[in-house]
Amino acid sequence: MHGPSPAVIGLAVAVVVSLAVVVWFVALRGSGPTSAFLAAHDRFVASAQKYQAATGDIQRALELDEFKVVVDKQLVALKHQRAVFKRVADEEDGTAKGIADLSVAQADRVITAVDVGAAGIIRRRLSEFGVASSELQAGLVELDRLAAEWKKLQ
Repeated sequence: MHGPSPAVIGLAVAVVVSLAVVVWFVALRGSGPTSAFLAAHDRFVASAQKYQAATGDIQRALELDEFKVVVDKQLVALKHQRAVFKRVADEEDGTAKGIADLSVAQADRVITAVDVGAAGIIRRRLSEFGVASSELQAGLVELDRLAAEWKKLQ
């Protein structure tokens, strides 16, 4: 007796691989958009709010070094969550991808606003800080809107 023909073996391997892909797509990937997006949104907004709180805590020039430490820490956190938005955008498709892509752009907007605003405070250019604060707030409002759209997808 001979074993199965190469064509039968090839077909069996193809069926097993196909089933594995289906199982991954349905069971492991999940049926709806990833919750990582909403977690990133919440962490991103919290970091931006910590920066905003720090801007109100500066009373004297001596506190600028402490302020810079807070800014640097929050920028690291903001950039990390931006990377999560980007990863989600790369993994999703359709409406979810569109929302995640827009969130990456808004994250960039907020990160730039934090950089510019902090520099304005440190250099005592309050007009730069004011414009940056407006951009930061607008970016956060848009991120909140996008998070609300994301929730509708689930």
